[in-house]
Amino acid sequence: MAGLNALTIKVNRFGPLEDVSFELAPLMIFTGMSSTGKSYANYLVYYYLSSVINTMLSDHLEGVLDAKQASQQVVFRLDAFLDSLRNGAQEFMQKFLGDDTITCDVEFKSRLKKRELSLVIDRLNETNDRDPQVPSRDDRFRIEANDKVIEVNREWKMLPYYLNSLIADYIIGETFIRSVVFPPGRGAFVGENYSMKREVSSSLGMYNAFFKDYDYGLWENKGDISEPLSKLLLEMTSGGRLLSVDSKQYLQLEEGNRIALSASASSVKDMSPLLFFLKNHLLWFYSFCLEEPEAHQHPSVTVKIADVIAIMRNKGSLFHLTTHSDYLIQRLNQLIKLGSIRKRDYNAFRKICQERNLDELCYINSQAVRAYYFTKDVKSGKTIVEKLKVDDNGIPMKSFFDVVRDLNEREDYINDSLFRLNK
Repeated sequence: MAGLNALTIKVNRFGPLEDVSFELAPLMIFTGMSSTGKSYANYLVYYYLSSVINTMLSDHLEGVLDAKQASQQVVFRLDAFLDSLRNGAQEFMQKFLGDDTITCDVEFKSRLKKRELSLVIDRLNETNDRDPQVPSRDDRFRIEANDKVIEVNREWKMLPYYLNSLIADYIIGETFIRSVVFPPGRGAFVGENYSMKREVSSSLGMYNAFFKDYDYGLWENKGDISEPLSKLLLEMTSGGRLLSVDSKQYLQLEEGNRIALSASASSVKDMSPLLFFLKNHLLWFYSFCLEEPEAHQHPSVTVKIADVIAIMRNKGSLFHLTTHSDYLIQRLNQLIKLGSIRKRDYNAFRKICQERNLDELCYINSQAVRAYYFTKDVKSGKTIVEKLKVDDNGIPMKSFFDVVRDLNEREDYINDSLFRLNK
């Protein structure tokens, strides 16, 4: 995924973030103190990926392609596209966050050597007297993308979306289906009726996107789920099964009863959007923006969330997330170490998976991870972002260790005082 790794987001000014940068990667983790801009960084990654995967490219191509031309050429210029992202960032974030006063000055810098992609499109069938804009299953196109030649059957109106996937593959390094956002407080809205969703989404763009993604996740397109992964899904819902019946979502309990998802535990509601994706879709080629996946979860479930992220990552999906959970990061570190073992001795890795009943996709390649730690400068109050060194030992957890050390010191102090009183 060289194209993804070659992209840097430079934040000049956005909320509490000022003069900081982030390198993109298949798995991005933003952690650290509260109110330091972790979510803002996460949303910038979502803005970039959703623009490439979901909308902006196809919107641009619709304005460039001419349905009346049998043969035409489109030149995609990377620098012009990145400039358009910069120019559109503030308007996007104002709608996304529901705040028309926010300033968002960011730059998107790519290190890709190839700065242009030339697309030559030849319509192979004659339109004769029919309107070329009218959809036809007989539409056939020959597309030359630099040195690659492809012939496809597509309705004309679907051609921009197909070309979008070719360009996204050039920018990111893979062709993705959808960029998905799971914002904070999402559990409060699962199972709600359309009027409630419409009212909320009218003021906050992130929930408008979330409701569409949630509905998409409910659509069943089942693939093969391994036995360990199926067991993981059940464990994360305490043995219940998620159902969608007549536009309502339920949790089917082991004893046969079912309850409305909106009335289930917060832990299940918060994770249900991701679990529906896990249940209903082939898991590759999605991009997930997650806010605090550990919210309302028991530590045992938080550990399983890390396993699910690893499996879906190795199926081809991308993840960028914020977290305050040492349980989540500790488990991710274990999976990074498993990835190191797999790389050095595959048989030893397989033995561990068999003994611990793990899916063989339950590991993480350390090179696919970027982790950033957010804190505030005591004097200036300015957010400081530190890029953490990720290696085969995982992600440094110094912030959590500092808290543990402080708690231990307090424990010793109180215990000494209690000991003197008892004496």
